[in-house]
Amino acid sequence: MQCVTVPFAMKIIKVDAIDSTNTFLKDLLRKDLDPKSTCIWAKQQLAGRGQMGNSWQSEPYKNLTFSIFTPLPKEIQAAPFVLNMLVSLSILDTLVFFGIKNPQVKWPNDIMAVSKKVGGILIENCIKRDGTTASVIGVGLNVNQTNFENLPKASSLKKITQHVFSIEDILNHFLSVFQNKVKNYTSDDFAELKTTYESFLFRKRKVSTFKTLSEQLVLGIINGVTNEGKLLLELEDGVRMATYDVKEIQLMY
Repeated sequence: MQCVTVPFAMKIIKVDAIDSTNTFLKDLLRKDLDPKSTCIWAKQQLAGRGQMGNSWQSEPYKNLTFSIFTPLPKEIQAAPFVLNMLVSLSILDTLVFFGIKNPQVKWPNDIMAVSKKVGGILIENCIKRDGTTASVIGVGLNVNQTNFENLPKASSLKKITQHVFSIEDILNHFLSVFQNKVKNYTSDDFAELKTTYESFLFRKRKVSTFKTLSEQLVLGIINGVTNEGKLLLELEDGVRMATYDVKEIQLMY
């Protein structure tokens, strides 16, 4: 294990192999009454998790898997979806910086490029020893892996650009962008933040097929999200609008 500190006071703990960076960081938070900004970066994640309990498969030493905790302003704590938007847009900014054109967010937590999944976000809450709640942000990003056997909808930065990337450079850039967004956010920024986030939604304004929790197929058009982060869907009749929470509907593509 190796610890380094980046210029903006985020302690980075590097580990060669770990089951889950989110689980590791949550365990640290439960034991620490006054945690500082911390990032757990695993070069190999053995039991990574995605949204709704899905596993995150990642080839060792070729991708970026990490989790972060940083104290959040009350304005962000009071509106949990703000954190999701800030993380998502920080990843998109980072991808653009490293040459990925037109990255998007597949609601609620997948990161897309050239209509392929290149990353994912998992935000979890844990109760600390002093009884307060802390948010742990897990991110997985496909960087230099090129073989995605049995994963036809997956891709990576290298596969898209044909370039090999420094994983550490990508991590440091994301942390810088994210901390700046958190530091500068105020509740007055919510409407603009939400509009920006919605502009990057995958398949927005396109007729798409969705599967509900009851396995029913639904045709609809993504119009945006509610202030709470639910998907806002225009149904196929063009008249009715419906909202869906994270576990209630899945985009088929």
